[in-house]
Amino acid sequence: VRDLGMRLPLAALLLNRLPAELQDRVRSVNYVEKTSIYGTASHHLAARTDTVDLQVWVADGDKPLPQRIVLTYKKAAGQPQFWAQFIDWNLAPQIDNATFSVQIPDGLQKVAFAAQLPRAAPAAAKPSAKKGGK
Repeated sequence: VRDLGMRLPLAALLLNRLPAELQDRVRSVNYVEKTSIYGTASHHLAARTDTVDLQVWVADGDKPLPQRIVLTYKKAAGQPQFWAQFIDWNLAPQIDNATFSVQIPDGLQKVAFAAQLPRAAPAAAKPSAKKGGK
């Protein structure tokens, strides 16, 4: 995120410190309503951080999984939104080596990202170590 200068909207969900991140960043949370997302009874919650407004719909019942997340970047020009829909959860996936192998179709090529790494500040001129020198 830092090196490429890209926003990865749901990156925090991949952090093992997600609860602490939420505790540090969220300023308020409100219960909006009980509603339905694609036929699943869900609780709609709205939260605010300093830079992002967050809405999440969580399934009601014994599997309280996220159904939808909407992020609004309230300090960015135009207040862009990111929407993610979570359906057909699989909490016991069958994973084998093929899951992590890639078959690149003929004719495709890798797109290189030009990382925007911070430039080092020019070294400041150091005063002479000699005192009273010419």
